[in-house]
Amino acid sequence: MNTNGNKPEQDDEELPPIRIHETDNYITAIIGGKSPEAGPEDLKGFSGFAKLLPAVQNDPIVKEQLLDILKETPDATAFLLKEIQNPANKTYLKELLAMCWEAALDMTPHLPYFTKLAATSNDPFVLLEVETIIQDMDLSDSIKRRAALEVLVGSLPGRESLPGDIVRDIVAFLESRD
Repeated sequence: MNTNGNKPEQDDEELPPIRIHETDNYITAIIGGKSPEAGPEDLKGFSGFAKLLPAVQNDPIVKEQLLDILKETPDATAFLLKEIQNPANKTYLKELLAMCWEAALDMTPHLPYFTKLAATSNDPFVLLEVETIIQDMDLSDSIKRRAALEVLVGSLPGRESLPGDIVRDIVAFLESRD
């Protein structure tokens, strides 16, 4: 009975199942258990990640779910760095880089890699993501910071205007940490 005393036309339990999506229009990612060394707390067995990257661009729910997984996984930094370095994921580099800081991952040990990426990229969107990653790093090691500055300053001559401006911003940020 509903609130006005009439019997509803159909109880919730009697409703037929509703197909929300066609099987060709979704992707399943399996976390853990695919490789013998994978456990529930790591990403070694994460299959389907690359297939989810297009959805990350268009579906904020998928992106948030992936970020939640990354935030809760101890080896997420190594996993994400491997995905960033994978040439097959080049189309999604900007999204992968954003995941580093959106998942609050500590990329400090990888300052040399991100410095080299900033020194060689001419994509302003990639450079902006790298800048954010570097700004989130613990830059207390002056030797590593100075090495990063040398690489970045060395890359400035001949840089296009916007990419060069972003690299100059990264240089200024690193110099401000002295």
